[in-house]
Amino acid sequence: MDVTLLGTGAPAGLPRPDCPCAACAAAQGEDARAATALLVDGALLLDLTPGAAFAAARAGHSLSGVRQVLLSHPHDGPAVEVPAGLPQPGRVPDGRELALLTGHRVRAVALDAPG
Repeated sequence: MDVTLLGTGAPAGLPRPDCPCAACAAAQGEDARAATALLVDGALLLDLTPGAAFAAARAGHSLSGVRQVLLSHPHDGPAVEVPAGLPQPGRVPDGRELALLTGHRVRAVALDAPG
């Protein structure tokens, strides 16, 4: 399985605007982190975040082979804009396991923090 981290900065990325925490203070310039998203085997995108296509390109990948998109955040945020060519995203309810069209199996795990 080939997993490419397209971002590791929580749902909104880091630094968060006006956040005084140490993680946000350290996430400046080259250390800034994009919103969390994963590309699995070039076919499964976990979390459609702003700039995911650019992040994939920087990592030497394309989203053109993505056959399924699953979302974990934001649960109650604004509607997600789906770039042309990507399938409509879906969600897996917490605690459920799903066999995907790509042949992958995903288990949604409830978290004690937003996103």
